[in-house]
Amino acid sequence: MTTRRSGASLFIIVLLLATGCQRRPAGQPEVGQVTGKITLDGEPLTDGIVYFIPPEGRSSVGNTDKNGVYVMGYLPKVLGARLGKHKVVIKTYWPDETSPEALSAVDKIPKKYNSETTLTAEVKAGKNTINFELTKD
Repeated sequence: MTTRRSGASLFIIVLLLATGCQRRPAGQPEVGQVTGKITLDGEPLTDGIVYFIPPEGRSSVGNTDKNGVYVMGYLPKVLGARLGKHKVVIKTYWPDETSPEALSAVDKIPKKYNSETTLTAEVKAGKNTINFELTKD
């Protein structure tokens, strides 16, 4: 009876390990895990949106939390960003002060980090920590 339980336990462990080690879907490029912290003039950038834009293919996106920490997502259930070099765009929005009800928004960080970005990052296989220290100057 003990042998039967041991065999069943071993089978369950192997099954759990196998399902946790599935390969990425066909056609999906390899991604590296990406996290980091973004500050603006030394303060955590809250409510920020971060885009990693590769020369080809799907971009990754992440949101900063109250501490300025972000985690990139490639697909809804796939964290990370494509391997290689990326253009980085960082935005953060607050409601338009003149019309709080309006759908428009005003970006409060310099254009050099978003519409005229000068930021880049390289994603490597495995875990990547990529911090950005932004300034209003």
